[in-house]
Amino acid sequence: MKKFTIYLCFFLLFMVCISYSHSQTYGDANNDGIIDIIDALLTAQFYVGLDPQGIDTTVMDVNADGSIDIVDALLIAQYYVGLITDFPAANLSTPNPTPIPATTGAPTAAATNLPSVTNPPTTTNPPGVTSAATPAGTSAPTSPSSVTSPPAEGTPMPAVSPDPDESNFFYFSYDDSASTASVELTKYKLLNGDIPDPGLARTWEFLNFEEFNPASVTNTGLFNVSMGLWERDSLKTGYTKEYKLGVYLASPDIPKEERKNIVLTILVDISGSMGSQSLRVDDQVYTRMDLVHYGLNVLPDSLKEGDVINIATFDTTARIVHQGLQIPLDTTTYLNAVEALTPTGTTNLAAGIDVAYQAALNTYDPEKTNRVIILTDAYANTGEIDPGIIAQNVVINNQEGIYFSGLGISDDFNEAFLNELTDTGKGAYFSIITQNDAQRAFKDRFIALISVAAKDVQFRIDYPIPLKHDETAAEETSGDPAEVETTNFSYNTSQYFFEGFLAESEDPLPESTFKLTIIYKNPADGTEVIETYEKTISELIDKDINLIRDAETIFLFTKLFGLQKTWAEISPVLTTYYSDYSSPLYTEYRNLMQLFLGDEVDISPDPVNFGSVAVGNSATQRVTITNTTNNPVEISNIYFDDPGSPNPFSITATIPATLPSMGIYTFQVNFAADTAGNFTKVLIVDLNSTEEMELYLTGAAVEPTPTPTPLPEIQIIPNPVEFGSVLVGDIFTRTVTIANNSTNDVDIYSIFFTNAPSVNPFSITSTLPATIPALGEFAFQVHFAPESENNFTAILNISWSISASSMDINLYGTGGTSVPTVVPTPVPTMVPTPM
Repeated sequence: MKKFTIYLCFFLLFMVCISYSHSQTYGDANNDGIIDIIDALLTAQFYVGLDPQGIDTTVMDVNADGSIDIVDALLIAQYYVGLITDFPAANLSTPNPTPIPATTGAPTAAATNLPSVTNPPTTTNPPGVTSAATPAGTSAPTSPSSVTSPPAEGTPMPAVSPDPDESNFFYFSYDDSASTASVELTKYKLLNGDIPDPGLARTWEFLNFEEFNPASVTNTGLFNVSMGLWERDSLKTGYTKEYKLGVYLASPDIPKEERKNIVLTILVDISGSMGSQSLRVDDQVYTRMDLVHYGLNVLPDSLKEGDVINIATFDTTARIVHQGLQIPLDTTTYLNAVEALTPTGTTNLAAGIDVAYQAALNTYDPEKTNRVIILTDAYANTGEIDPGIIAQNVVINNQEGIYFSGLGISDDFNEAFLNELTDTGKGAYFSIITQNDAQRAFKDRFIALISVAAKDVQFRIDYPIPLKHDETAAEETSGDPAEVETTNFSYNTSQYFFEGFLAESEDPLPESTFKLTIIYKNPADGTEVIETYEKTISELIDKDINLIRDAETIFLFTKLFGLQKTWAEISPVLTTYYSDYSSPLYTEYRNLMQLFLGDEVDISPDPVNFGSVAVGNSATQRVTITNTTNNPVEISNIYFDDPGSPNPFSITATIPATLPSMGIYTFQVNFAADTAGNFTKVLIVDLNSTEEMELYLTGAAVEPTPTPTPLPEIQIIPNPVEFGSVLVGDIFTRTVTIANNSTNDVDIYSIFFTNAPSVNPFSITSTLPATIPALGEFAFQVHFAPESENNFTAILNISWSISASSMDINLYGTGGTSVPTVVPTPVPTMVPTPM
């Protein structure tokens, strides 16, 4: 594979080469004083690990991105042919230190002497968490995990999977591990009698929010991983088995004492809307600003010596209130500034972000974690905000810059807008609806809000070829890593991945494997790391199965209130697989489902519309009754309000029936009419012998439309071929046409006699082989030249490349002495060209 890559690289470089030379330090890989195609080839060889001799790696990283890769080789080739006149690295006064070559090929599970990988900066590792680095000269982590340095940013994604013929794969993202605002908003809405926006149905945020505790985990370097599989009979047509995969992934937990010091810029919305009521608890009314005060007063408990705080505010205008406050020295000044925050004016969010980044840049410290956190309801009504302002500051000097995180205040903040801003800013966002939320944001989950353990994270799953990937809880999935956005993974957080697969065959797959690959950058120095975790199906079956059940319940809930699945689709899953299961999470999300559905008995669809059905034909539709009350419902009867004739409707149902709480009942309505016309009926469903539900039925019966007989793919005209009576010694010719009515080209293989007289008066003239284009024709001649008075017959066989591979043509002719009746040559029948 390496040789092939080198040859390919050399070919691409050779195609752009002309005789042209320069003299410069950067790019002269072999130090011969000339930058030419040899230098480009040596750089490509170094990239794929062929270890060329006599090279100077300090001058080969010509784009100064920290790695030697194929991009550097192409830039050297472009310089050689004169397409560029300088290298990006030429602006540096001296060449960079020797970069680490970009790694290609699949990572080896038990490889040794891997490049050293620096951990995200902490004073010490938390208990039970080992370093992600593998010091030179020591063993790499044992199978199933491995840590490998992949190529630097901008280079092709390394091959990290088995051979494509042995597995399927996809890349995926579950968003930032700390972003969970949609969960808090959804639960608050439902518990307070409101219906949440379907746009909040982000399954990945719900799974990130809840706690999943596996029985055991494996350390893959930075991360702790556990994987389990639930195998069960499938309810889906055409599939025998389904597999639900659950993957737990956790970053290290670090205390306040071990996190890096921070430079934290707090941007507070003090516009008039922040003085409005957020919620009422007992007789106490809390405004949005009350929640801000409470949270910011809790914050000092999460700070430590060496932290730096900036405070900026915005209403109609924006201002820096304090800059460079030192903790603990200036804590009192900080608390007094918080107490003085008062709502007024309009909301110039753009100006606020601008001054916040001014303060953050003024106090930027590359040795500390630099963050901007905004507290707002995010309803900008003055000025404009371009997320690009934030994007410009998330990277500084090619290193981690100033990330942007958000805290949405109240239950009706502009969540979509804040989500967009924090996505751009590579930060997390929470919602603060109650004082408990404020406590959680500024104390319990503060480290998750500000401290990134791994940045630009991307995940990949390889799974067995026989399986079909059917369901995902991820935000994005693709076979192309470029189509999946990278995210950040915070300290003190975990993610739970839920993925579904289907199997058509009953054949067991005990030794087939599932493999998780984690690709990320160390936020301390930008080095890239790959960690893997791989297990066989036999090792995964029934492991952490209750976690998978809880995850699927959450998945189904978000699909329900996100309007992507109906209760009629969800209920059979819960009835079949969860009849004897209970857990705190399962119970909570079943209750949330019931709150969303409401306390009622519902029938759907209503009305039942059959559309147009041909007279003499029939159509069937399924009707579903759902019971989301807390009590069982008795369906005592189903009948027509007016069963009079004509009634083309009928029902197929089992009654009486008991419908349990949160259960569903289905029956069929049929439509079949003997005469054309429009029909309507009302169906009555009796509940508990005291209540009635009405269901309207409509349908139109229409006269059937004759179905035209389709043309054959190959048509031979005429068939049979009749010559009539021809004088002995004369010759008569007929033209035979082969029409190709298909949309594919057809090859005519042969035309020959299979049954003819010993003295054959028939002959043919044709040019073979021949190809007839789609919807085209091919013609040949058949001749009849009798040498005696007699009746003659013969069979001509024509063979071709599609459908029926051959056809016989019967030939008839009579040899005579009298003047024959001339049979005119018919004009070939034209086959209409399909529209």
